[in-house]
Amino acid sequence: MNLAIIIWRLLNLPDADTGRIVTGGLDMLPRFNMAIALARHLKAPHEATAALVAARKAIQDGLDVQRNRAVHGIQYLEEDGKYTIETHRGKGAGVTTEASPEHFEQVASDIMRVRRTLQRGFREAGLDWLPHRP
Repeated sequence: MNLAIIIWRLLNLPDADTGRIVTGGLDMLPRFNMAIALARHLKAPHEATAALVAARKAIQDGLDVQRNRAVHGIQYLEEDGKYTIETHRGKGAGVTTEASPEHFEQVASDIMRVRRTLQRGFREAGLDWLPHRP
């Protein structure tokens, strides 16, 4: 499930162009906060709201940092054969941490676990909001 699409559907927006105006400038956490606030305000089924809250908690518990480091970090192969990632922006700019191909696989797996949490919660609520292209 895509947070932007969840927000668009909660707001019953007429098209993706309008949706991009609403969510296009939002990072992940503000999108979660907006989706949760809308779900509560519009009295979405409990399963959907609970899935959003659980997914946001996983993000706030460090998955967002791991994802950003994997996607935006500068990756190096050190002389000793170990992989490292250097953060090049934000609070951790210049910080180098050890990583490995398995680390990247774990981050991807954790992201998919959060995605499945959202999908399961929305399916249980009877809300399968995956968009269909016209």
